Amino acid sequence: MLETALATETVKIVLNVLDKVTGGALEEVGVQILQYLKAKFHGTLKLDQVQKDPDLLKTAILEKAIEDQNFKSDLEQLIVKFQKLESNSAKVIQNTQSGVNINADKSTVVGQQFFRQQ
Repeated sequence: MLETALATETVKIVLNVLDKVTGGALEEVGVQILQYLKAKFHGTLKLDQVQKDPDLLKTAILEKAIEDQNFKSDLEQLIVKFQKLESNSAKVIQNTQSGVNINADKSTVVGQQFFRQQ
């Protein structure tokens, strides 16, 4: 993964974690990414600064990834893990006239009944 793509994706994930947009396993991996960054930036990473100016984090990640291949490799593994979990999560959202909200993949709604296709 290119350093710029890595930095951009990492910032997106960190902001989602800080805003509590993710949940479950995604949140867990997102927190791992956040903890990894905190450890690598030794207290220079301030969460309130990241939320106000995400480009600060992006620049720091980009510089560190260019100079430290181990950092880049480790962060890339965490990002790929997050992306795999994200791609396996449900992506289909359907709002029906009867008020039934469905958020599922490979599923069928009939009236008020919900069937999972195998």
